[in-house]
Amino acid sequence: MIRREPGQNERTAEKPSSAVKGRRMEKELAHYWNRALRLPGHVVRRLLRYRAANELVLTKDLRETRQLDFQSGLEIREVENEDRATLAAFHDEHDVETSQRDRIQSYLAHGHNGWLAFVDGELVGYLWWTDSSFDYTNCHPHLRVYGIELGERDAYMVDFYIAPDRRGSGRAMEFFNRAQQDLGSRGYERAYGLVAVQKVAAKWVYTSLGWRIVREQRGHVFFNTLGFSNGQVFSARRCKF
Repeated sequence: MIRREPGQNERTAEKPSSAVKGRRMEKELAHYWNRALRLPGHVVRRLLRYRAANELVLTKDLRETRQLDFQSGLEIREVENEDRATLAAFHDEHDVETSQRDRIQSYLAHGHNGWLAFVDGELVGYLWWTDSSFDYTNCHPHLRVYGIELGERDAYMVDFYIAPDRRGSGRAMEFFNRAQQDLGSRGYERAYGLVAVQKVAAKWVYTSLGWRIVREQRGHVFFNTLGFSNGQVFSARRCKF
């Protein structure tokens, strides 16, 4: 019999949230590998190249995107293969972490879509997107780690980055809104996104533009190849990101 605290209803008692299930799962996996390898927990996590994160899965009806009036001089265009050197220099200038640099280079290598934002000819940020037309080997790993299933008219927007010295000026919101409009003009009706729980500013941009939080979820990846989320295990290795 399940014991309930006073005032706790049956649904709450019997169905823990995905975040609670994720923490339980993480403890169970750590316990298993600690016993199997007979090593301290922090050493095991390094050997397994383990990472986990609590993320908010969000969605937006692109048919409801509104035209906003900005006067920031922002120009955007699609990413091209020739932008590889420009992006590398941008990452060096702003000391972007290695994992993000690697992702962007992978996007370029596998033909994924993105936009670049410029002010007075200077690169100030980028935003990437993908859709269901990419096969299993080219899909974005987030789609399986966080259980996002894209329909024919759905898009997934990812790796939104604005240079630190350009933040707080309204350009992030303008860039993101114009990207939404571009997707809508291409016939997409719904977009999905992911925001780390602790990134308050990014969450504010999404929700201010009409995005709705679907759920909070914890994802786990081992060896950069094995994913575990929401009670399911899958291979992330075949995703070329």
